[in-house]
Amino acid sequence: MSETQTPQWFNQLKQKLTDLAEQFDLDPIQSEQFRETMFGLCKSEYVSGSKSGAAWAFKRAAEKRGSSQAVAA
Repeated sequence: MSETQTPQWFNQLKQKLTDLAEQFDLDPIQSEQFRETMFGLCKSEYVSGSKSGAAWAFKRAAEKRGSSQAVAA
């Protein structure tokens, strides 16, 4: 994916947030703050989940190495 392309999920989320801002009748400054807040929350959840997922994967790989070494011994 090139740097100029944005993922489809991002565009869908941005459109949904824009729709909600219009539904709530937010002015442009409030709309931007709403979007920034939501994207910030999404990013922090993504980072948290990514770290958790990486920790799980490394732990599982270590467990597999340990069990395969025990079988080989």
